[in-house]
Amino acid sequence: MAELKENTVQHTLCMPLCGRMIAARKCPDLFPDRDAERIVRELGEDISGRAMYRLQYMWMNCLIRQYNLAWEITEYLKQYPKATVVELGAGLSCLRRQMGNETNPWYCLDMENVITLRKKHIHLLRPCLKNTVSWSK
Repeated sequence: MAELKENTVQHTLCMPLCGRMIAARKCPDLFPDRDAERIVRELGEDISGRAMYRLQYMWMNCLIRQYNLAWEITEYLKQYPKATVVELGAGLSCLRRQMGNETNPWYCLDMENVITLRKKHIHLLRPCLKNTVSWSK
């Protein structure tokens, strides 16, 4: 049974997640994402019948966003190596692990129900310092 309710804001987490999963399947050397497929499977999502997920444009946009953000963070940290990273609307991003960053403080902020999913499905050696929604209150 799917863990996410259809037609909810929380369900939109599947778009970038599935985009990363599809790209990792099609181009594993270019887009090594060891987490996306596992998380989709754990969530019980079946994208096989959904036309939107077969559109190359959609999953390429997800990748461009993810890798551009990784590049921006990397470049910023070169200039400010002790900076704290704050990932607003973190969703089910595994960006910290993909970047191999275990040194900088890292905050993952999102809605409460998303943070619950993050804690359940994203297992980091050094977790985000704060998985929270309290910043919005």
